Amino acid sequence: RESFLAKLETTLMAAGATAPSTACLVVEIDAFPDLAARWGGEASDRILRRPAERVLTTVRRGDIVACIGEGRFAITLHPVASVKLDIVMSLVDRLQKALSEPIAIAGAAAHPTVSVGFATPAQTDFGGSTCLLDAALTALIEARRHGPGGVRGYSDRIKSSSQLRHGLAEDVEEALAAGDIRPWFQPQVSADTGAVTGFEALARWHHPEAGVLTPADFLPAVAAAGCMGRLGECILVQSLRAIQEWDMAGCSVPSVAVNFSAEALRDPTLAD
Repeated sequence: RESFLAKLETTLMAAGATAPSTACLVVEIDAFPDLAARWGGEASDRILRRPAERVLTTVRRGDIVACIGEGRFAITLHPVASVKLDIVMSLVDRLQKALSEPIAIAGAAAHPTVSVGFATPAQTDFGGSTCLLDAALTALIEARRHGPGGVRGYSDRIKSSSQLRHGLAEDVEEALAAGDIRPWFQPQVSADTGAVTGFEALARWHHPEAGVLTPADFLPAVAAAGCMGRLGECILVQSLRAIQEWDMAGCSVPSVAVNFSAEALRDPTLAD
């Protein structure tokens, strides 16, 4: 990473001196730890080597490539007169096609997919190398949130979304303790009779500044804070309390469905 940042800084200085442009891309093999666990240590080394070779054969002469983590590669484009979106997307398309080719392992084949985030100096207000790489990493995180094989370019919206997620991670425990994360009950309706047969408890965070947030907005923050089990417990307790209140009010609600994380399902006391 440090070597890549140094070369990226040199590229930015050269680009600034002659007015051409560049871009930074971060390419990541989706769910690489799962691939490594499935195929074993020796095979995971091969899964890393083959994509690395393919990246090198896909980029242009003069582009800079570095491995900055397991299954994660950073790329800096050699400065050109103008780095337009179509140029970057053309490279992204070639990278995804090359890296998604099957990798032969012990008579079988691994089928990796890759996500990509990218940024240009103009998108980051011409910040330094660390700023540009961080912007590309932020775009990668946004790409991964939309499923395997995602692609995102850095933008002000992604920047704001990232800042919100970081802020939420710091507020999770307080929000759970204060009851700011609570269920909204969505009716489950019989397609045959039209009758309400139950409800599903959907978590919503009533944030004092950001408004009502859906799980897509705050679950990564809850996971980062290590509170997925606690979130499930809070929603369950509030759902059971709602059933009691409906019973006391004479409302016939057969059941409430509650979503649980894998962490909560591993808790042996969950059934109790």
